[in-house]
Amino acid sequence: EKLAVECIREAIPVKDFYILVVCNVLQGFISNWTSRRSNVRTLMEMAIEFAIESGDYELMIYSSSKYLVYLKMESLFSEALEEEKRILILLKRVSPSLITIQALRAIASLQLHLTKYDKVVKYLLQALEDAGVISILNEQLTIINNLSSVYITVKEYTKSEEILQKGLEIAKELEAPYQIILILFNLGILKVKTEKFAEAIEYFDQCMTIVDEADSPSSYMLIDIYNNYSMCYNVLGEQEKALEYIDKAVNITIRDGLLQDQIQIEVNKTNILINIGRYEEAKEIFLKAIAYYKKAKNLHQMIWVYRALANLYAKQGDFKTSYETLFKVNKISDDYIIQIQNEQVEKESETKDKTLLEIDRHISQKNIIIGSTQGSTKSFVGCSKAWQNVMNSALLAAQHPNASVMITGESGTGKEVIAQMIHNNSVRRRNSFIPVNIGALSATLIESELFGHAKGAFTGAIMPTKGYFLQADKGTLFLDEITEMPLELQSKLLRVIETRNVTSVGSTKEISFDCRILTATNRDLREQVDSNKFRLDLFHRLNTIEILIPPLRERQEDIEPLILYYLEFFSSELKKPKPILDNSFIDKMAQYSFPGNVRELKNIMERMYILSKVRVWDEPLLCEINNFLFTAPSNDLSQIQSEADMIIKALIKAKGKQKEAAILLGMSEATLHRRILKHNLQEHTRKGK
Repeated sequence: EKLAVECIREAIPVKDFYILVVCNVLQGFISNWTSRRSNVRTLMEMAIEFAIESGDYELMIYSSSKYLVYLKMESLFSEALEEEKRILILLKRVSPSLITIQALRAIASLQLHLTKYDKVVKYLLQALEDAGVISILNEQLTIINNLSSVYITVKEYTKSEEILQKGLEIAKELEAPYQIILILFNLGILKVKTEKFAEAIEYFDQCMTIVDEADSPSSYMLIDIYNNYSMCYNVLGEQEKALEYIDKAVNITIRDGLLQDQIQIEVNKTNILINIGRYEEAKEIFLKAIAYYKKAKNLHQMIWVYRALANLYAKQGDFKTSYETLFKVNKISDDYIIQIQNEQVEKESETKDKTLLEIDRHISQKNIIIGSTQGSTKSFVGCSKAWQNVMNSALLAAQHPNASVMITGESGTGKEVIAQMIHNNSVRRRNSFIPVNIGALSATLIESELFGHAKGAFTGAIMPTKGYFLQADKGTLFLDEITEMPLELQSKLLRVIETRNVTSVGSTKEISFDCRILTATNRDLREQVDSNKFRLDLFHRLNTIEILIPPLRERQEDIEPLILYYLEFFSSELKKPKPILDNSFIDKMAQYSFPGNVRELKNIMERMYILSKVRVWDEPLLCEINNFLFTAPSNDLSQIQSEADMIIKALIKAKGKQKEAAILLGMSEATLHRRILKHNLQEHTRKGK
């Protein structure tokens, strides 16, 4: 890395673009290998910029192909596919070279990861042709081995054998022992796949002849050859030879400390042991493997071994133990299915069309912030300006631990969440946060619940009880639905707040307390005061700081962040894999007024998780599961055209500014952007001139 930095320092003044590109790529991979991954993308992008500045197409191809490799490593498949397009365009402008061949191999590797085998074959054949044009035989051999593996995967066995025989001729011409061994081994594997085990053994014999002459043969190559020897002899009924070869493989793993490989090969050995009736030896191996895989948390292998063990018990006639073992498999399988579903959703979310959102990255790209409440699972989520105003007010209120705060907003907007956030960000956070819903208390009990009662104060008061004010001492008392407080108790509440002393029902003794008072209501308090339903002096006492939470319909930009948040929340809560969101799902939600605000949105998301049976959520599914809230999408052409016309008019009025057009249309900027793409209206935006 020091050498690379020094080279870059000297190359900058003289604009040696080759050095600048290669050394930035090198630094990028060094950062990746040394766990400084946040630097990698920047360094790779710098390499591309220098390559573009140089005007050298080969340097552009080199830097872009290395960037593609990085994107694939990070599972950023959508971006990798975009980079692939750029490379393919550049490849048309240059003659074959080592750089173009390696670029084609990088593209083939990406397509292999996406299981697009036809494309893998296409790009490898092109790379092979280029390597032939410029006579790079080593590259040809590498490509041939890769290509043969793909042919075997897609069961094109004849093509695989043809290309391997061609590779064998080249390897012999080069007198390259390792390449000859590799190709002979692959020919052996091909024969195993086609169940020609005797022919496979002949190829493995040829491999061993060359391996024996090598100075230091590869341990892994020997293990693979011995393992395949063993399998072939076992199938052919020569169990003693099969055991001999598999024990050779086991001994190498023990010698080299390859524990994982040792366990796997020993498990393979059980097939031979069971065939010759050595059940107890096989059982010992299974139990050893189960202990290892349990510690390694490898559920897939553990299930496989348990099933093999159950079959062994059945062979011995111990059907009860076999059943009990299979029962364990079912319990492990449940965990494994959840794990696989999560992995599959992640994989699918990368390879879907751009109209699908990959949740975690989308949250990052949108700069969505979750205002957490320490010690609570609740969060105030959003990214709109209105949301920022609420957050700023809450954090400001938190810095004044004695100031009373009035939180207003419609039902379901998150008033208690904000109250708890104020408490958890104040100096009182180490003490109690006591939430009280005044509306849920009966009129006869409000006084004793708030202020406490003495023993014998009323029928059933068999012992003295602390009220909520004393329970919240040194902490925070949150009085929700404060407008439900009976008028006759409002004067007593005012006196308690002013004197900071409380008198229990049935007692004359005043007890001092020290707690901050937070209140909330979904009513218009000023209207309540004007109609003499709420005391003006109490209103002023409680309203030192006022925080108004706008309804969700007035902060549409927060709908998408909330959807993404509850996707994560219910995935964890219900232990279900995260679905993939189609943009039509978010668009439909963004059009809804949400009279129940965030609480209603949360209920919709929970309902979707419980009732949906597919991994991709789109508008039709949303309407089907919530048919009492949403109408199904219309395919009417006139309606689609009308929406497009409406967007065009708004963009014209806003002079192409999407943010202003979104305000005119009453939708979020993100929603408008997606609809512009949907109707292909980019030319009407400022970017489209």
